[in-house]
Amino acid sequence: LTITAVNHPALENRKLREGRLVCVLPKDHPLTRKKFIQPKDFANTTFISYPRFSPIGIIVDDAFREHGEVHHADIEVRYCFSACTLVNAGVGVAVVDEFALFGSSMPNLVTRPFRTNHRVAVTLSYAKANPLSRLAQLFIDDYLWQGTSGGSASPAKHQ
Repeated sequence: LTITAVNHPALENRKLREGRLVCVLPKDHPLTRKKFIQPKDFANTTFISYPRFSPIGIIVDDAFREHGEVHHADIEVRYCFSACTLVNAGVGVAVVDEFALFGSSMPNLVTRPFRTNHRVAVTLSYAKANPLSRLAQLFIDDYLWQGTSGGSASPAKHQ
């Protein structure tokens, strides 16, 4: 499972969900008063972001460019969950995919929508030569499709 398709001729890619980018903030941060966040709002804050060559770094760069802004990270991390952990500790603010906080408890963190048209897709990649097992298909249908936001509907259950 990745946030971008893995381009390889031997792999099949299946987009399972699409999600928004959100801004994560310490609960006492001044930006929590805003209904949504855009790149210019990060002036004078410690911005936690990602290496530009990484899949999420490319998505965040594109979202900033959409607003005519250049994204400058004060702190770089590799994963959205790492960014959330630092924000929860009060280190700064970050933009993450909306899936980054599923199943975690970070009481000092709040989210706000990040104003962008860019989305993050959760993609399942698997070998074309090896069809998914029945168990894998049930996992996708019964677990990964549940709670899908953005209007996507679960495909018909496999017999």
